[in-house]
Amino acid sequence: MKIITGYDNPVHFIINMISLTAHPFILLGMLQKTSVISSVEKNTILELQQKVIIKNLFY
Repeated sequence: MKIITGYDNPVHFIINMISLTAHPFILLGMLQKTSVISSVEKNTILELQQKVIIKNLFY
């Protein structure tokens, strides 16, 4: 188990977690409805975003 030491205030961790997880779903949903990206592209982007979120929050 790794202790997260990059945050002085736990509220900053929560704000970062919410913004990193909510933003892709909102933006990609809008882009898919306007036919800028396909559902396959959306899924690929979400998989990559999952790795970015875990890296940014926990390492």
